[in-house]
Amino acid sequence: MTRIHLATALVVTMLCSSVYSRDLTDPKSPDEQMKTYQELIKNNPRNVQALNKLAYVYIRKVRQTVDFSYNVSAEKLLRQALTIDLKNYDSLLFLSIAMMSQHRFADARDLALKAIAVNSYGSGAYGILGDAYYELGDYEQCADAYDKMGDLKPGAPYYARVSSYRALAGDPGEGIEIMTEALEASNPADSEDYAWYLLQLGNLSFESGKTREAETYFRRSLQFNPGSYNALAGLARVKTAQGELKEAITLYEKAIAIVPMPEFAAALGDIYVSMNRPANAEKQYALVEYIGRINKVNQEIYNRQMALFYADHGRKLEEALRLAQNEITIRKDVYGYDALAWCLYKNGKIPEAVKAMKEALRMKTKDAKLFYHAGMIYAAAGRAADASTYLNKALSIQPNFHPLFARQAEEMIKKTHQPAKRRS
Repeated sequence: MTRIHLATALVVTMLCSSVYSRDLTDPKSPDEQMKTYQELIKNNPRNVQALNKLAYVYIRKVRQTVDFSYNVSAEKLLRQALTIDLKNYDSLLFLSIAMMSQHRFADARDLALKAIAVNSYGSGAYGILGDAYYELGDYEQCADAYDKMGDLKPGAPYYARVSSYRALAGDPGEGIEIMTEALEASNPADSEDYAWYLLQLGNLSFESGKTREAETYFRRSLQFNPGSYNALAGLARVKTAQGELKEAITLYEKAIAIVPMPEFAAALGDIYVSMNRPANAEKQYALVEYIGRINKVNQEIYNRQMALFYADHGRKLEEALRLAQNEITIRKDVYGYDALAWCLYKNGKIPEAVKAMKEALRMKTKDAKLFYHAGMIYAAAGRAADASTYLNKALSIQPNFHPLFARQAEEMIKKTHQPAKRRS
């Protein structure tokens, strides 16, 4: 069994698959299942099992549609169930998942602990507990929870979590190996989940500079789940890195047509900037802002994405910093500190940016975008050697990690009088 602590060692979007087995022979669609459970609850509002199952379907719908209103509905059902049975394990567990998806990580942690107090042999609760600690930046507690999950049930969801942890801790190669174990332990008959593991392998491969392997994984993921907007966007990232911009545009447009995620629109806008098509870029940037403000739930969920978008594009910089500062109060992971550092840098607060960047780098994560941010911040702080080191690291991992920022990294290296070390 792979244990996190043996090698220094988030997977919110697949949590539901880790805690509640589905009947893959059930021909009913999620919408049909909703109608069935709604009718059961109508006939008996105290049917806790039906309340739990309907909430579970709603949680899965969030994964499929990124419609966070389903989480609100799931929360109401689960709180209703808990008024009937205060110590119902599934109710506590599913509510912790709903809290994770709403970015209420401390609440998710507390609910997972309550579920464990009810049933200390339920592996799912330890998985959610670890995920909550992961997002809160408490990585030691995260590792402990994942290890306990693995002791109880070392299946695909456990391996996926270990993979994410290992990659975060600076070993993306092992992360890929363990995610491969997760794929092998998953069920191809469950095409949605199987496609998800392939998607993660694509993401890990791309972020490790293995662009061709990433393309293969994304295409395989789409074979199992043709409507995967994330796999389409992943393939678009590959095509952008390969310089095939027209194909990248088409892929991003397809992804946005399914689910208009702000990071997709921002990435498409950046491609248009690199092609000197500012009007097209501005349309995408306007879409990003619209998505971010469309409702209160979006404003809470997309804080980090909006902060980075504003900082990346020199827009509403004070608002970017406010969003990043608000985010770090509830989500203290390394990428939260990275976003905070970048927004501080863009607002000219260089000493504070350096301090936040130190926190972002504490897990020795190997990420081109993270290293790019570090390099630019250290350059502004007058630390030319550190700047050159991190910018060279960014380019050595993924030479074309971004259609605009990779070139900026090269230009900054020239200013520091250090040679750029791009991998061929």
